[in-house]
Amino acid sequence: MQADLPSFRFDPEKAIEAVLYIATRIPVDKRAVLRVLYLADKQHLRTYARFIAGDFYHALDFGPTPMRTYGLIELQISFEGVKGGASTVLREQGCNGSRRLEALRDPDLDVFSDSDLECLDAAIDKVLAQPDSDPLRALREEIYDRAWLNARAERHDGRMSIQHILD
Repeated sequence: MQADLPSFRFDPEKAIEAVLYIATRIPVDKRAVLRVLYLADKQHLRTYARFIAGDFYHALDFGPTPMRTYGLIELQISFEGVKGGASTVLREQGCNGSRRLEALRDPDLDVFSDSDLECLDAAIDKVLAQPDSDPLRALREEIYDRAWLNARAERHDGRMSIQHILD
């Protein structure tokens, strides 16, 4: 097993607010929100040496996934400060396989640093700038990057190496 940099302290409130921030700006489903968050976290890690909410990533079939944030929005896991998981601030809209994540309130911008917002905005702008009707498909190579591929091939648990994300 390859040595990795230390993990970060997870901030569930910031994770939920980041999901809300993305969901209020791009009409995407839960899994796409997580991929946009990966793009933001990857830039934040490279520039500021930390992830926005301090999560860790696994290489799941549908893309790089911040696991604790995934627990909050997909599995409705509660963390201290975020009661009832994300169900109190997010819901899915739509049917027939086209389900969009909808924010039930505006994000609390006070939880973010300027660098957090800079990287979130950059990731959102990158997605919105894609000419494709499915902009995340156009960014596939950046999302399913070497860190994701290495975790799928080398790690039985699928955890993505911070060092590979930095490469």
